[in-house]
Amino acid sequence: MIITLSGPLKKGYAVFTSDEKNQVQACAGNLSGEIRISLNLTDEKTDEPYKLFCDELTVLIPNCRIIKSSDFSGPAPSIGVGTNLYYQILPTGKYLESFLTTLYGGNQPPEKLTPDTIELLDGIRAPVFITVYVAEQCPFCVQLVTHLLELAGCNTNVHISIVDVQRFPDKAETAQVQSVPTTFLDGQFQWTGVFNVNELIRMAIDRDPTALSADSLRKMLETGEAEKVAGLMIEADAVFPAIVELITHEQWAVRLGAMVAVEYLVDKHPELAARLAQPLWKSYPSLPGPVQGDVVHLLGQLDTPEIRSWLHGILGTATDPEVRAAAKEALEKNE
Repeated sequence: MIITLSGPLKKGYAVFTSDEKNQVQACAGNLSGEIRISLNLTDEKTDEPYKLFCDELTVLIPNCRIIKSSDFSGPAPSIGVGTNLYYQILPTGKYLESFLTTLYGGNQPPEKLTPDTIELLDGIRAPVFITVYVAEQCPFCVQLVTHLLELAGCNTNVHISIVDVQRFPDKAETAQVQSVPTTFLDGQFQWTGVFNVNELIRMAIDRDPTALSADSLRKMLETGEAEKVAGLMIEADAVFPAIVELITHEQWAVRLGAMVAVEYLVDKHPELAARLAQPLWKSYPSLPGPVQGDVVHLLGQLDTPEIRSWLHGILGTATDPEVRAAAKEALEKNE
């Protein structure tokens, strides 16, 4: 049974106990340079404990900078460390020590991972998303979390979200979590209890790369790995279906990242890039004007006789002046 938290936070509520404050301050003395933590918000009441945690943390660690965001594609509300770790649990109590360890970044060698596991981790070359559901009173949860955090510390392609089932009962219910800890890989593969993480790593490595989700590719693109996305498609000799979803995304920044990846693909393997033409053309009629313009621009880079025929048709029939201009520019460029 999952118990929900209820009632507003009491006036004067403190996140850290006096012993925990001493623990954080001891850690602060060993940290150098600016420490950045993201505070990902929803503008709802559920944000408050995370705001208070970060407020108290900056008092105890003066060189800690909190970056607030209400426009975040990942889990929220959450506290983020680095680019691949998200806490949807207040990392206090049993979770404080492992949280403080993550602030050291790569300065601390992993204690829980064997050399074989570390070597195996190198095989994860595309983002994987691990969600582990825990409870504060669970003695096994913190053990598993500490182990998983070291995976994320050794390979930034490993993204971990730690979810407190008491704070997020609806999320746990949707995932059909019956007991804790419960761990999901990419929302598909599930483990209950403490397990051998090598099994999870092998499952992540053996995934069909063409089945990479749009979220996985988007995470790579948002961290500047467009060339790597192109390289993965070349290695698989396949165009990932999710890249089409990102090219036609409503948000300009998402489309831009995907188009940069395709530009790398055009440069390195134009024949493979040309396989994008049909799925893009199929999606074209249902797209809004600005997205159509970007698709036309990209089709111009692929440049096949069939695409030129399409572009001539667009030039003669499109009602959006920007789309017509994009078609005209693409045709002139390839003359």
